[in-house]
Amino acid sequence: MARRQVKQNVQRTLAIELQKLSLAFRKQQKAYLTKLRQAAPTGGGSSFAVLDEAGPSGRGGDDDFDPGFSDMQAPPQTL
Repeated sequence: MARRQVKQNVQRTLAIELQKLSLAFRKQQKAYLTKLRQAAPTGGGSSFAVLDEAGPSGRGGDDDFDPGFSDMQAPPQTL
């Protein structure tokens, strides 16, 4: 029983760390793409037209959106 609890705790800790790293990556990617867009030559068609319309994530709107984990990805919580 205790071994199973330890395993679940390790899985949760790793899942949380992965989620934090994923969010940090998306924020850095957003900053990088913004920098690229600013450095792109203005005038004729922009090669970043799709990004300009939908945002760096391709979703439009909130680029800091974090979908988190689905029920299948996150282990069930037992307290």
